[in-house]
Amino acid sequence: MIKQNKHNKTNNPKVTAYNCHCERSGSRRRVRQSCCKYEEIASFHSQRRGGYVHSKGFTLVEMIVVIGVMSLLLVAMTELFITIGSTYQSANSARKVTQDVRYALEAISREVRGAKSISVNSSADTDPNKIIVTTQTDEKITFWCDNCSAGAGIIKMQKNADAAQNVVSTSSVVTSFEIDPNEIAKECGPVQPFFKLTITAESKKADSKGNKQKVSLNTLMSQRNYDPNYIPTVTINTSPTPQTWMKCNMNVGTMVAGSVNQAIGQKYCYDNDEKNCNIYGGLYQWNTAMNGSTTEGDQGICPAGFHVPKDSEWYALENYLKDDGNTCSDIRVGVFDCSSAGTKLKLTGDSGFEGFLAGHRNWDDGTFGNPGPHGDYWSSTSTVSNAWFRLLHADYFTVIRNIADKAHGHSVRCLKG
Repeated sequence: MIKQNKHNKTNNPKVTAYNCHCERSGSRRRVRQSCCKYEEIASFHSQRRGGYVHSKGFTLVEMIVVIGVMSLLLVAMTELFITIGSTYQSANSARKVTQDVRYALEAISREVRGAKSISVNSSADTDPNKIIVTTQTDEKITFWCDNCSAGAGIIKMQKNADAAQNVVSTSSVVTSFEIDPNEIAKECGPVQPFFKLTITAESKKADSKGNKQKVSLNTLMSQRNYDPNYIPTVTINTSPTPQTWMKCNMNVGTMVAGSVNQAIGQKYCYDNDEKNCNIYGGLYQWNTAMNGSTTEGDQGICPAGFHVPKDSEWYALENYLKDDGNTCSDIRVGVFDCSSAGTKLKLTGDSGFEGFLAGHRNWDDGTFGNPGPHGDYWSSTSTVSNAWFRLLHADYFTVIRNIADKAHGHSVRCLKG
């Protein structure tokens, strides 16, 4: 017999039975089991209509949400690992490039510090910037960037005539090798044993995002053991006596405007700019160049032990450097001759004379002839109002011998003895 429990009625109208109690014997036990089974089924349908089902698994919507969240987490984790890997790769690449640049700067600085002399070619022509170091034992070491203009350079070092060597590894490429033009150390006076060198390099390989790491470092190069009275020279085996020439144009005196006549102890600078004197040397009227003397072969403004060369000494130089079989007259006037002595005497020539094409100052109106096309050099040989000089021209292999008014402003190159 089934007993209804009035305290546990269901809200389901289809359920006519209540929670039931049964006794532990016989058919009454089976009745209780049937009653309870029916009650569970009715309760399930009742709860389903209310929108909530008790279940141990996930519904389809819940499964989709979980899969979506997991996918997003997986993508985020992947991106994180890629970013960490890329950051490490970039940092490692930047470290290697930095090491290369620092090593190059240190290698050059080490040679500069102990040099007897240093010179820099910072011209903007086809020649690359070069640092030329003369050691205390008179060995020549040259540093430059090969193929820098193409953005794929490598820093090279050459000792004397030995084969050039790479200064840094090939894991990076040098894109810039710049010497500060306002801080150039030159062989030509006044002595400036300091210059700033900037090297820019980038990694040869790009990272996973296609980026190349670029590093730019600079340092002030300084020559510690230098003689402020050091005079760079070159000896040329002229006949019958070898000649030792200064490798620089004289640059002494106080600058005055090109529009005025010089007094002793003064100089002209192209375009009335002192910086041009530091590059090309000063321009001097003949009387100033001779320091007031009219005696051929006098010291003039040259340092002790040197003199303003005679016309005949200029001739000995050009005649020695001319090519075999070519003419070279010692009495020519206003004529180019002695080929190819002109090429050998210029800055890029192989004689070591390194003649600057410094231009000139016109005697009549005080204007300047541009540096580059030609350079005019006084001799100490003169007449009453004129003096002999030599002219080197950018477009000619030869040398012109001519005479000019002493009021012209020309370069002075000194000869030892």
